[in-house]
Amino acid sequence: MPLKRIYHPNAADPTVKTNSWWEASATPMLHTPAPLNGSRDCDVAIIGGGFTGLNAALYLAKAGMDVVVAEAGHIGWGASGRNGGFCANTSTKKSLADIKIRYGLEQTRAVVRVQEEAIELVRDFIAEAGQTSHTPAENAELAVAHSHRHLNELRKERDELKDILGLDLRIMDKAELGDIGASSPDFHGGMILPWGFGLHPLNYLHALADAATDAGATISPRTEVQQVNESAGHHILTTSRGEIRAKKLIVATNGYTAESIPQWSKGRTLPAVSSILVTRPITSDEQAEQGWTTHHMTYDSRILLHYFRLLPDGRMMFGGRGANSGDQAEQAAFSLDLRRQFDDIFPAWRQVETDYNWSGFICLNRKKAQFLGPINDEQTAWASLAYHGSGVAMASWSGRTLAQLLLGERSILEVPKLYTEKMLPFPMSFLRPLYLKAAYVWFRRLDRK
Repeated sequence: MPLKRIYHPNAADPTVKTNSWWEASATPMLHTPAPLNGSRDCDVAIIGGGFTGLNAALYLAKAGMDVVVAEAGHIGWGASGRNGGFCANTSTKKSLADIKIRYGLEQTRAVVRVQEEAIELVRDFIAEAGQTSHTPAENAELAVAHSHRHLNELRKERDELKDILGLDLRIMDKAELGDIGASSPDFHGGMILPWGFGLHPLNYLHALADAATDAGATISPRTEVQQVNESAGHHILTTSRGEIRAKKLIVATNGYTAESIPQWSKGRTLPAVSSILVTRPITSDEQAEQGWTTHHMTYDSRILLHYFRLLPDGRMMFGGRGANSGDQAEQAAFSLDLRRQFDDIFPAWRQVETDYNWSGFICLNRKKAQFLGPINDEQTAWASLAYHGSGVAMASWSGRTLAQLLLGERSILEVPKLYTEKMLPFPMSFLRPLYLKAAYVWFRRLDRK
């Protein structure tokens, strides 16, 4: 039966092909996981085979648990295989100052420590898997201001980082951006943040799936969970190919969460489309002509932000927000608009062809921060989701943390309150798509100021 979702069916249809550079360039998995065939009992069932689900499966399987991961598409079909590969330090739309006001200084610092731990968790895993970072060690994330007003906002953020974390970061003006190879007529200044690195997200995900399989987890692609019930102390997952009976459940579906899988999910998430294009390789001469040679992960100060980085072979990956239905026709139209935005920022590259473009869902919620915690009274069902477009690091950390919580190795009290605070449904949740459309109209006005 089709699952209830709030956007066009195309957006969550595993049979719809994506024109993704990550898909085209990924290293194949060593193992070939098979869909579920028939019924299966296990200790822990995990819905979603992305960064959260596979990190949880890997840790649980290493601890001797019998784990089954049910993924609706192929491994990497969802957001974990579609993102920009920014292993960065946030999963919230709240500033550190806002977090400090609500939760206090120590909790705010705990949030940052967790984010740093998450980045290093991924860095250590890809090194062990024989993969390399896409960015030099000294390069992290570059925030750029697209107006003088937003440059002042960047100075305010710099001051907050010094006050809360003791960091002494430098604001660069337009000329100094040019000195580091980050020149664009659209940017008036910037600041380098000392966290994170770029990676090939699908290579990372494939390595996770192989490691989880080697540890004993069962990875079941093309196994869509269509219903979740509880009976006699078990979670009963009805899938497109059979039934899974599990003592414990992890929901790790982020922006692809259906409205009733499980029933707790209804109205709590707001998926939002994020779109990406990747150019042909840009030669060193062409890079010099534009003045953009840096491999920093970069994002601008718009609310409907752009995020971009040069890839190792010289291709530019460029992403942005704006499409809002998931319909393929609308997405095709927005891809043209995204390319116009690219040309405005990098005018010397107007003749550089786009080789790939695709889209996927990020996941937002009411509290503007990731949620991690139990979703039933018995605390046998848990979820982590709503990474707000920055899930590579924090989804990985959250998967491992969920595993530790289920094993009793960690207390929920050790997780920052920002994450464990309840994720409430949106008011009149059936209006969420209209909320987003209205917000985008307003955000575009603000971004022009």
